[in-house]
Amino acid sequence: MNTEEYICRKLLEMMEEKPFLKIKVKQLCEYAEISRSTFYVYFDSIYDVVQKIEDDLLFRVPEDGDYRSLQSVDSLAYARDNLRVLKLLTGPNGDPSFESRLANRNRATTQHFLRDRSRSGELTTEEELINAFLEGGKYQLLQWWGKNEDKISLQEMREILNKLLDAVYHVMEEES
Repeated sequence: MNTEEYICRKLLEMMEEKPFLKIKVKQLCEYAEISRSTFYVYFDSIYDVVQKIEDDLLFRVPEDGDYRSLQSVDSLAYARDNLRVLKLLTGPNGDPSFESRLANRNRATTQHFLRDRSRSGELTTEEELINAFLEGGKYQLLQWWGKNEDKISLQEMREILNKLLDAVYHVMEEES
C-alpha cells in the first residue's frame, strides 16, 4: 500500500467513529502517524482525501454497457466487496454530497436505456419519473445492503434485483 492509500484508509478508520466533516488534517496526521508535510504532498485537505476515496469507489465499478449494470455479477461483487466503504460514505459520518454523486453515476446508464426506447430520443415525464425511481432505489438498496450485509448473499441480491428491474421494465414495455 502506498502512502496515498494509507492516508485514505486511516481517514476511513476515523470515520467509523467521527463525521468526516469534523476531522481535521492535524487529527488525521496524528492518527496515521505521519507528518503534515507528508499529508500535503498527497492532499490539500480532508475534502481531497474523501474525494479520492469516492472517486476510487465510483470509477472502479465494473461497467458492462448494459442498462441493468447494477445487476451484473461483477458490479454486485464489487459493491459487496466495498460495502464497508459504501456504508461509511453514505452513513452519518460520511460525505453528505456522496449520495448525489452516486445518483449521477447511475443516472447515465438508466437514461441511456430510456432514450434508446424513446421514439423522439427525449424522455417523457413518465420516463423521467421511472429514472428517478430507479436511481433512488439503487441507492437505497446499496445503503440497506451496507447495514445488513450478513442477511443476503450476492446471488440472492442479484435474483431480487432481477425480479424488481424486470417488473419495472415490463411495465415500461407495456406502456409503449
